[in-house]
Amino acid sequence: MKVACVIPLYNNASTVLAVAGDCRRYLEQVVVVDDGSSDLPPHFDRDLQAIGGELIRHSHNRGKGAAIKSALALLNRSDTDYMITIDADGQHLPDDLPQFLDLLAKDGQDGDLIVIGARDFTGKNIPDAEQIRPAVLQFLGETRNRRQLRRQPERLPRLPGQGPQPPKATLLPVQF
Repeated sequence: MKVACVIPLYNNASTVLAVAGDCRRYLEQVVVVDDGSSDLPPHFDRDLQAIGGELIRHSHNRGKGAAIKSALALLNRSDTDYMITIDADGQHLPDDLPQFLDLLAKDGQDGDLIVIGARDFTGKNIPDAEQIRPAVLQFLGETRNRRQLRRQPERLPRLPGQGPQPPKATLLPVQF
């Protein structure tokens, strides 16, 4: 099983090389996709290559989705089985990669697997805005779900013995 680490990059020059180097401790292929950064030093590509990383460059900012698509196009031409993405800002910990690799080895044999790690927002390196965002998004999502459930309850499956109110959907993130 061949797994590559992809690091979308936009103006995180101060952290990306450390993140890429840490990822290389666990994975042979680390691909950094520079999405039009303006803060990279002149010899960034050489420094990345020195730690064993590959670089894809976008001439201008096209967004994280485009960066991931560019990486997928590169990996599609090789024999890569899986891709793991890690943010360039250092908030995702490369030391968590073995947990993902264990899950892939255990459950990824059929090729239909998406594993999503949720950051632990109680850590000291998480900015205040990032600590608040999950609660706000959860509240907005629950509010939106309640409105949709009230408007279209006939679209939800009914379980035996279930009353007229549809069940509330809940997403449970896996935290590392």
